[in-house]
Amino acid sequence: FFDLATVRQGIPDKAFDPCQGDDKAAARAAAKVNREEKRGFQDLFAQRDSTDTVMIARHSRDMDAIPDDSPDLIRRKKELFEQAHRDPAWLTRKQACDLWTAAFFQSFQPDLPIITSAPLADLLDGRPIDNRLLARATVESARLRFFHWPLEFPEACSPRPSDGRGVGGEGIGFDVILSNPPWERIKLQEQEFFAARDPQIATASNKAARKRLIDALPDTNPT
Repeated sequence: FFDLATVRQGIPDKAFDPCQGDDKAAARAAAKVNREEKRGFQDLFAQRDSTDTVMIARHSRDMDAIPDDSPDLIRRKKELFEQAHRDPAWLTRKQACDLWTAAFFQSFQPDLPIITSAPLADLLDGRPIDNRLLARATVESARLRFFHWPLEFPEACSPRPSDGRGVGGEGIGFDVILSNPPWERIKLQEQEFFAARDPQIATASNKAARKRLIDALPDTNPT
């Protein structure tokens, strides 16, 4: 997700939809508990102090402003990055994001503790929670490689504070995102593939003819 406010709203009801292998009664009971907890904690989520979020974003911007012109400067940026990820405020947000996300991947069984909105609220408020829930969230985060945009790119996901003169306070987001397209499969285009490798296959009269020629390749062109 892109907004930490999502976490502060508690865990959605959809996280408690049972999947194959889940105990449906345990899932229903957990969903009911979660709904009751959210009614009690909704205002607390909404009123959470944002000072730490502003400081994390400012630290990230300051680090990003350091040039990459020398090995010493790059080492300095690395030190600041690692220092930021050891900061208690950052770690608390990381644990909260992991708890929120892991709630969608947890199993529902009568003998297992369940991640619900109350432990999430306790964590955000600095109160201790069941270590088994934190351990489960940590394991799932490592296994599924959770990626929390507001933590990894706080400078893009938090608005700059206004200086009181109309400077700053602008909207948040990225100017551009470059990435590989999410290809799910590779579809072989036979004519294009064989155009430079076997013109006879590429120029076959139809797909059935191409298939016969391709199937015969182990005999006609074993190399």
